[in-house]
Amino acid sequence: GGVSKEHPFELTEEDLAYISTFSLVHTSNNSYMDSQLEKIHRAGIPISYDFSGRWKQEAYIDTISSVIDYGFFSCPDASEDEIRQLCRRVVSNGCSLAIVTRGKNGSVVYDGIQFYSHVSKPVDALDTLGAGDSFAAAFLLSLLDTEDIETSMEAGAQFAADTCMINGAFGCGIPFEDS
Repeated sequence: GGVSKEHPFELTEEDLAYISTFSLVHTSNNSYMDSQLEKIHRAGIPISYDFSGRWKQEAYIDTISSVIDYGFFSCPDASEDEIRQLCRRVVSNGCSLAIVTRGKNGSVVYDGIQFYSHVSKPVDALDTLGAGDSFAAAFLLSLLDTEDIETSMEAGAQFAADTCMINGAFGCGIPFEDS
């Protein structure tokens, strides 16, 4: 859990003033700063949040999705119906975009009006560590630049594929079999 779990922080007005100089705040369910999201939201700073694989925890999703702008979910084994229900729930709570990564099955984005789907880039992956984070980073940068969902999904898919061609965070990967 790290330092943030043991010693939660409180954002000050000075912190919020500094944060507001950026285009976006990105955080996750592992940051232990959920209690600060409302402050950031009230300050008018766009928030991106990575729920990771915690997409079945409805009360948690409802609480967080009401104060964020972009919600990312990792759902490689979810059905199309489960993904659509999740996306509708997140956006109905106030989140602008629900973004679902599905590993080799591509990605889905919902903006409250339309569902967008994008295929993943087929590669002979060395390691998938960081692919979801890479997708999120490239998607958000492209979205901030172009404001186009489909272009941003393409950017995310390409960067995620590129990341899969690099051995893991420790400089070496472990063998895996694609099922």
